[in-house]
Amino acid sequence: KSIMFDREKLAVQLRIDEGVRLKIYRDSVGMLTVGVGHLMPQLTGHFTVGQSITNEECEYYLELDISTAYNVCKVIWPAFDTYPDEAQQVLANMAFNLGGARLQGFHDLIAMVKAHRWNAAAVSGMQSLWYRQVGQRGARLMSRLRALDVNAPRA
Repeated sequence: KSIMFDREKLAVQLRIDEGVRLKIYRDSVGMLTVGVGHLMPQLTGHFTVGQSITNEECEYYLELDISTAYNVCKVIWPAFDTYPDEAQQVLANMAFNLGGARLQGFHDLIAMVKAHRWNAAAVSGMQSLWYRQVGQRGARLMSRLRALDVNAPRA
């Protein structure tokens, strides 16, 4: 049974996780970023740090990036639309944060999600460099994934 992906619920969470910045800045790895964690094209001289965007542009980029994250999830997990809402939210948040290429590298997590082994998927996520880099975001997301596995032992 298909579950409608809740884009607005994800948007609310991403605004918290990423923050909202209407001036272009360099992120933790030096990439030009704006809005809700939107990476700007690295076109020489086209965009500059401190350049502003409107709220409308911010929302446009966010919608675009949520669509990209959703599409990444649909490619990695063809049955994505049948997963519980909470799993969809966590996985799309990860896809937004990591991008498709990096998320594809989470082989064990991908396999565990496909098997609906939510606790095992969370444990796999918790063993990643990503988890160590994103702090509370990773802890919260993996906790939400673990909670789906009603038969999992609790820590």
